[in-house]
Formats: sequence, structure tokens, C-alpha cells
Amino acid sequence: MKPEALQTFIRNEIASFLRETRIEAGLFIKEAADKLDCTPSELEKYEAGTETILTFEILRIAKLYQGTETSAARFLQGLSDEVETIMRSAQDSEN
Repeated sequence: MKPEALQTFIRNEIASFLRETRIEAGLFIKEAADKLDCTPSELEKYEAGTETILTFEILRIAKLYQGTETSAARFLQGLSDEVETIMRSAQDSEN
């Protein structure tokens, strides 16, 4: 997988996680943005995968939505494992 494709995959996975956890928390975009002290537009971009988000922001958002950072940490670890597998597979196919 090319680096650009891998970045897109990661960004889309994070976007889905953020959107799904917000919906599970029963929050609308505006409500969540107000609580996160950001604009609804910023949050929409994170959830659409069109804006890069830092890891600490993912943890902060998950804590707001779920009252804990644990699920975000688990999600990020799983994503890291998946990316590692993809990269290993790509290297094997090159050899």
C-alpha cells in the first residue's frame, strides 16, 4: 500500500471512530463542538477525515463522549496493529 493510501485509510478509520462515538454518546455536532470548544465545522472535518487530528485530541474527544480515554486508547492500539500488518504485508509482497 502506498504511503498516501495508508494515510487516507488511517484518517478514515479515525473519522469513523469519532463520528460513531459521538452518535453513541447522543450528541449532535453543535453540542459536541461547544463542549470541545471548537467550531462545528472543525468537528465535521475531523469526522469526514478531511482534517488531520492529533492523538491527544482523539483522546480528549473520546473522554468527553464516553467519560474515559480507554476506548480511544484501545482503538488507537488496534489501528496501529492493523497498520503494522498492512505495512508488513506490503514489504513481503515487494520481496
